[in-house]
Amino acid sequence: MHCGENGILKRAEYATDKYQNKAEQEQNELAKIDDYIQNGRETVTISKEEYENLKNANKYSTTEQVAGTWIDGKPLYRKVITGLKSPSKIGVWKDLYTESNAEMLMVEKLLLRYPDGRILELNYYNSAGSLFMVSGNTVQVYADYSDSYTNKDLFLIINYTKTTDEKINN
Repeated sequence: MHCGENGILKRAEYATDKYQNKAEQEQNELAKIDDYIQNGRETVTISKEEYENLKNANKYSTTEQVAGTWIDGKPLYRKVITGLKSPSKIGVWKDLYTESNAEMLMVEKLLLRYPDGRILELNYYNSAGSLFMVSGNTVQVYADYSDSYTNKDLFLIINYTKTTDEKINN
């Protein structure tokens, strides 16, 4: 299978644009809420915790941030990991990153940057042999099809709950 310029790269560009547009819309909504709170024009009927969760929904950092609440009531954390490299050879799984305290680990995005600056969003592993998967609390990456995926800079955005946090029964 060959993924040429008109295939996966075009879809990655489209997905990146769509994601950026959605992030801008959410930031505009949060700015409106913040303006109401700061200027006292209206009463906000959400809790401070809910407001903080909304405010941090699009906050990305290389340090751990609380990004919301998971379905079991535990805090949901987000972190961006930089300084990663894709495998050096085709056909080899590589442990990319381990979050040792993670109970539920989810990849929000895994981005590969080519030397010319192009960005490719990688996909979860599937029957076609895509490029990454989560195994327990470890993200693994696989370079398939061609050398164009090997030895490239990777940026990983993860969301996770911690084994040390207490579940909150609703």
